[in-house]
Amino acid sequence: MKVLCTALLLSLTFWSCQKEIEFKEPNFDLITRRPWVINKLYYGEQGDNQIFDVTDLYFKDCEKDDGFYFNKDLSFTRQDSTNTCDVLVSLYGPFGSTGWGLDSLQKSLSVAIPFVYNYTFEVTYVSSKEFILTHNTVDYAQKKVFFIYDFKPGR
Repeated sequence: MKVLCTALLLSLTFWSCQKEIEFKEPNFDLITRRPWVINKLYYGEQGDNQIFDVTDLYFKDCEKDDGFYFNKDLSFTRQDSTNTCDVLVSLYGPFGSTGWGLDSLQKSLSVAIPFVYNYTFEVTYVSSKEFILTHNTVDYAQKKVFFIYDFKPGR
């Protein structure tokens, strides 16, 4: 009986320590595979549990189909699509053509045009169907806030 209990205990210990091995494609490959289009933009204050959908407040209709291209050569382009914006429209978020990069852990993404903008995002989630970036910043009143960019695959 003692041998049976010991064998059962050892098998349960071994079974509980086993981990399933799941292959996950590197973030770089998922991000660069296709253009991305904004799905939703969320806003919240640090330390507050409320998050607001501010997509329509920040993105004009002509921006909602823009392609965000994070290319394998580390070039970035935001391309106006079918619903084109007037040149005088100020765009929200990264725009134009510039460079981009990921940190060594592929968890922090930067996009910048010197003297124009400099975004550093946390790569919150990326799959073949969704790409989520979080941008921590301060607002005009110097409150710590964040924006969550939720992208869907573009064409």
